[in-house]
Amino acid sequence: MDLSPRGLVSRLAGLAGRNREFARYWSAQAVTIVGTQVTMIALPLAAVGLGASPSTVGALGATQWAPFVFLGLPAGVWVDRLDRRRVMIACDVGRSLALCVVVALALLNALTIASLFAAALTVGVFHILYAIASRAIIPSIVERADLVEANSKLELTNSAGRLAGPALGGALVGWIRAAPALAADAASYALAAFFTWRMGGSHRAERSDRPSFAAELKQGIQYVVQSPIQRSLVLALMIANLASGALFVSGAHVMFGAETLGLDVGAYGAIVGLGSLGAAVGSLAARKVASLIGEGVMIVSAFGLFGAVLFGMSLISADSSMTGAALFALQLGMTCAFAAGSIGIATIVQTVTPKSLLGRVGGVGRFATWGILPFGSILGGALADAYSLTGIFRLSAAFVATAALLLLAGPLRTYVAHKVADH
Repeated sequence: MDLSPRGLVSRLAGLAGRNREFARYWSAQAVTIVGTQVTMIALPLAAVGLGASPSTVGALGATQWAPFVFLGLPAGVWVDRLDRRRVMIACDVGRSLALCVVVALALLNALTIASLFAAALTVGVFHILYAIASRAIIPSIVERADLVEANSKLELTNSAGRLAGPALGGALVGWIRAAPALAADAASYALAAFFTWRMGGSHRAERSDRPSFAAELKQGIQYVVQSPIQRSLVLALMIANLASGALFVSGAHVMFGAETLGLDVGAYGAIVGLGSLGAAVGSLAARKVASLIGEGVMIVSAFGLFGAVLFGMSLISADSSMTGAALFALQLGMTCAFAAGSIGIATIVQTVTPKSLLGRVGGVGRFATWGILPFGSILGGALADAYSLTGIFRLSAAFVATAALLLLAGPLRTYVAHKVADH
């Protein structure tokens, strides 16, 4: 056993200590996720500072996600054609420059709502390309046997970023106002680009042919449709995300906390924020759980737990003295399930998909599963008008349970990615 300082650090850091390339990649991801969260806070607040209406601010937020709908499929083809490391660098540099333009316009007192929309759209385009490339590159920098650990570390970083990013964004905006705060965000993307550049090497997928763009896009769609595992995962995620859109994108969960449970916005936000610590638990436990029961069973269990939590939330009463504690416990369970399920899904997709197809498969998946979120939001709004908020939680729980049953009936329940990797 190596008891030297370097040996101890290596064991504590795990994969990042053994694999310098992954350590640099992980550093870039950590900086990028915080930057993304700050952008999501600062851009809308900059619009508010210009006197934008609530509907305009909402449209600005939607603009950042719109590229996932109209660029998800072609982005996957581009990622498979290009060096994925260079795509990531270009995306971080592009986002940094877009935000620098916003800061410069603010300093010149020339910032307008239109320029914020242009920045939001630009950041969104680079975000979808980065999201696909950053996942597709993982199997080229770690061994298959290390995929679960790599995805666990990334999900842990994402969880920390989602927790710290909004707080940091709010603090920066409160300290130096929204537009100047974006300067710090621009710097974070530039730093992430530096870490990715330091990875070095070529990360272009090895390919023996170069069909037309349309043919490559068709290959990606066909692979997902014809693969029983990929197909069942995409369908289950679409059903679950329809429920997530109805609850979380629509804001129904916030109204539930305020109107049904009688919690003030600050208390509800604190409970939800602290409950996000469950994601850290899920990320840290995923590797051990996957080694015991397999990634397939872990994913099915995560879906089942998610559905049970949503139903449990519908049973919380405002009259109980334990309302806050019950909501906190359920939020912990939900974020834990989300993290473990996300790690399992990423690992299986990266294991069963040829490296040359990872970009297109990722593009198809994000187009289908993220593109449905706005429709879920519309559904949530319609249900909120027609039924009670409690009813939306129960219907969403039924959707997620249906997704879990779909996975249970398919080949996923017997799939163990780390055993496949060993062979």
